[in-house]
Order: sequence, then structure tokens, then C-alpha cells
Amino acid sequence: MKDKTNAMPKRGAKDTVFRKVFPLPEYRLALYKSLHPEDKTVTADDIKIISLENIVLNEPYNDLGMLARGKLLILIEAQSTWTINILMRLFLYAAATYQDYIKANGISLYGSKSEILPLPEFYVIYTGKDRDKKPETISLAKDYFENPNALIDLTAKVIKGKEKDVVWQYVMFTEVWNDSIKLYGRTREAAVHAINRCIDEGFLSDFFTIYKKEVISDMDVLFDYDYNIKALAKEAAREAAKESAILTTIKAYKKFSQTEEQTTSAIETEFGLSSAQAAELVKANWN
Repeated sequence: MKDKTNAMPKRGAKDTVFRKVFPLPEYRLALYKSLHPEDKTVTADDIKIISLENIVLNEPYNDLGMLARGKLLILIEAQSTWTINILMRLFLYAAATYQDYIKANGISLYGSKSEILPLPEFYVIYTGKDRDKKPETISLAKDYFENPNALIDLTAKVIKGKEKDVVWQYVMFTEVWNDSIKLYGRTREAAVHAINRCIDEGFLSDFFTIYKKEVISDMDVLFDYDYNIKALAKEAAREAAKESAILTTIKAYKKFSQTEEQTTSAIETEFGLSSAQAAELVKANWN
């Protein structure tokens, strides 16, 4: 089995835009038409967005569910990191979505009557590197379990969009976003630069024109979150290093036959601890 330990999806700017754009009526219609151009009469009212809490990560995720005309269930996930794990995620999302659908519609699967559920379709919008080298489809049996004869399967289409369609515009937005982050870092300036460029170049331009302030505000929150997480990580590292140094000092003093009292006094002075803190640490690590 191939390595499936790649990083799990994280909430980020691109995911935030994905979840904001495609539930909007005009964009969900455009997305559906990009997948089913043969359907000439469909309207936004025919397409229902399905919300589902992430059963894998227990948080919102960059997945979109749509029920078209009550007959076609479409599950789409956007990802910038290539991982076959997405097949299992889609499988679990589908199972949970069907479970919700069955409950909401009062369907019983234990009777003799055949119940016809919406036909599923699975798509991956891949926005990462080497898009042209990725396969057009991926299979749970063939690619995840590495057994084409597996008795359970799911096939997802990998889509990158056709020029000017809404999928292509989203993919182009992710490229613009990456370029802006390289130029300005994870800052408000990067967000403003990316949004203005998307408006100028026609990448989800109507969305960014209307929701520019809201998107920038969302980015500010994400950047602040990232900054705070990094600051906490640095503080934790400093505390861990300090604790390690204290333990090393205690062991050294004990090795050279110093008393507990001498050791307590030494670490109190060296590490700026109170007498009680120093005594507690020495006592806990003396034996």
C-alpha cells in the first residue's frame, strides 16, 4: 500500500475562499454546469448544498456536497497536497451524507421495497504542483487498497478546470494567492494584492468585488491565528529547553555528591525559580 501519511487538510485562506464561493447560487450553478454541460435547463434552485461536519477531522473542511434535482449527489473536495487519502475521506463523507439523507427523508433500508438513493459522483479539484501529471481518475480499490479486485470501490475524477470556467478560475486564484504569499508573507498586504489581481484578471472577480472586505477580514483572523500558534510553539520550546536544563543540572549536582539543599539553592539562583518551585523539582527528580 502506498504511503498515506501526508499532512491532513488544514484550514487556510484557499479553503476559506472555496467554502465561501461555491455555496453561492450563481457559483454552485456554474460549478454544476462545468461538470454537466449537457444539462441545459438546470437552475440554481435545482441544486441544494449539503452541509456536513467533518467526520474525519471534526471541523469544517474544504469539501462541497451538492444534490442536483434530488437525483444526483455530487461530492467535491479541493486539495493542494496530493494524497490518496482523499479517496477514503470521500468514502466516509459519502457514507455520512447518505446516512443524513436517509434520516431526513424517512427512508427505511430494512423493508422489502427497493429504495433508490441519489446517484453519487466524486471529484477532486487539485490545485497543487504538477497538475498536468496527475491522473484523470483515482480509485479506492486500485490506488488506495492497491487491489483492483477489492470488493469495495469508489472512483473520483481529478479536475483542474477548463479555461475561463469556474473551476479554472478557482485554480488560478490559488496560484495568485501562492504568488502573493511569496511576495508579502502571510500579511494583509498579501491578501489585498491577491484579491485585486484576481479582480483585474477575471478570477472569481464578481465574488471578490462583492466580498472583498469580508475575505480580507477572514484572512486577518487566519494570519493572527497562525502568528499566535507559532508564538505558543516557540514558548513551549523554550519551556521544554528550560525544563531539560534544570533536570540536567539536578543530575549533575547529585552525581558530584551535592546535597538536595545545595542543589535546590543552585537551580533557584540559576533559573530564577522560587524556593518552593526549586525544592519541588529537586525532590521530584532526586531519586
